[in-house]
Amino acid sequence: MKKGESGKKKEELAKLFESAASRTLESITDKDIEKSTLQSKLIAAGIATEKSLLLKGQLPTLNFDVLIAVLIEIRKMDQDPNAFKEKGRGKLPAGDTRERGPGGV
Repeated sequence: MKKGESGKKKEELAKLFESAASRTLESITDKDIEKSTLQSKLIAAGIATEKSLLLKGQLPTLNFDVLIAVLIEIRKMDQDPNAFKEKGRGKLPAGDTRERGPGGV
């Protein structure tokens, strides 16, 4: 496949996926949403929010230090289920000075 053909093929695929995404989103009914689990609803809402921000050019900011600290703690929990209980719920990683809400979260 020549270089120009590759770009054209990618453009065609992009249009197909955009069309599929539009049809899928437009086909979702209130009944579909009502039948979904809470977890599915939260995941869908999060993805939709991030995609909306991305399309508007408003990329969400991430605090990678906090994200990495959380991932490390999850890995520790996988190795030792009591690790979370010992440290206490609601504690933020060192250096994070944000206020915590109700329940220490």
